[in-house]
Amino acid sequence: MAFAFFKYRISQSKLAKQAKTNLKTGTSHRGMINAIKINGFQYQTIKGSDFNKISVFLKKHLPIIVNFIEPSHNEGHYAIVVGITKTKIILNDPWNGNNFVMSRNIFFKRWHDSKNTAKKWMLILYKE
Repeated sequence: MAFAFFKYRISQSKLAKQAKTNLKTGTSHRGMINAIKINGFQYQTIKGSDFNKISVFLKKHLPIIVNFIEPSHNEGHYAIVVGITKTKIILNDPWNGNNFVMSRNIFFKRWHDSKNTAKKWMLILYKE
């Protein structure tokens, strides 16, 4: 989904293989970064981020991937931030669809991985 931002096409199965996605545990940050490198993209990760940093990268028109606890299934999930307001965050992902809206307060509490070790983590994808 993030690669599509750059008009780069790759099948989900190939991407899952590159990222070493596990059906039980999903995709790790390390696996995602591996797939990014294999496909010739650059990235920046930030732990301990905040909504101001999200706004900065949105203004630069770069895809921002966040890892959070998805509310309907209470499990770790990745999504792309596509917008932010004073009270809401807007996400795109295959599970919830495009323009999935969540209150900033709820998202902020859920903005961590399933092990609660990568708090306020985000990845910015770019191509030089």
